[in-house]
Amino acid sequence: MSSFTFTSIPFSSFPETFPTAIADNDPIHHSSIPHYLVNHPIWYFADADLFFSQRGFLFGLHRQKFDNSYFSQRLLHIEPCRTAATGTLPSLPIPIDTLSLSTFISFIRLLYQPSNFKTDVIGWNHIKDLAMTWGFVDITLLAMLEIQTIDSERRSTIRRLPLRTTVLVKYWGEETIDDNSA
Repeated sequence: MSSFTFTSIPFSSFPETFPTAIADNDPIHHSSIPHYLVNHPIWYFADADLFFSQRGFLFGLHRQKFDNSYFSQRLLHIEPCRTAATGTLPSLPIPIDTLSLSTFISFIRLLYQPSNFKTDVIGWNHIKDLAMTWGFVDITLLAMLEIQTIDSERRSTIRRLPLRTTVLVKYWGEETIDDNSA
């Protein structure tokens, strides 16, 4: 991983929306997007071969982590007047400014560090939505399983909690009632 450095990579102030199927869950006006990119301090690798830009940060990742038909097709398509596909060079990153930064970083953490990845139900739902949009079937299924597991744990925890109620009786004395006996 590299250090926090500035790069002189220009990019358009009106980036392509990618992916289009994800709702704009973290809106940002394009006029406030910087016109330069800074390598992300954690998620920019010196040997990167897949690049994303988000709100002035350049993410340099590895194609092998994004190995599916959705990205394969996108990375093979070279637009007219371009010499490389979008996402294959630091100067041509895939802009994802409409995607929540925390959702994208959670998704990357899951791809790179799956054994110690944890999040809550909301996080898993965001990951599931992104995985479905980007064609990550295994991650979609994993997220659905984690959501189901968290929900079932939540329900079983609620059922197992013993309930005790202290009530005030006549003359301000206390009486404890075991609500589980009812």
